[in-house]
Amino acid sequence: MQNAEGPHTNWLVLDGAHTAQSTAALADTVRGLFPDNPVAIIIAMADDKDHKAVMAALRAVRPALVVFTTVPIAGGTQR
Repeated sequence: MQNAEGPHTNWLVLDGAHTAQSTAALADTVRGLFPDNPVAIIIAMADDKDHKAVMAALRAVRPALVVFTTVPIAGGTQR
């Protein structure tokens, strides 16, 4: 992550969290770095992941906006 200066600076944070534990760590980090900033989350997950657990962990971020979609895994079957 890069430090940006100025009151109107926007950030883009990219992360590969795809489990409840890694998403909880991401949520803690985002809230620690941007405690008073509105946060928008855009997330796409493979359809074989635990979506409910990941979304529950993201609640800690208190997002202003969430865009969520799933994608099929290559060669996978629906579970």
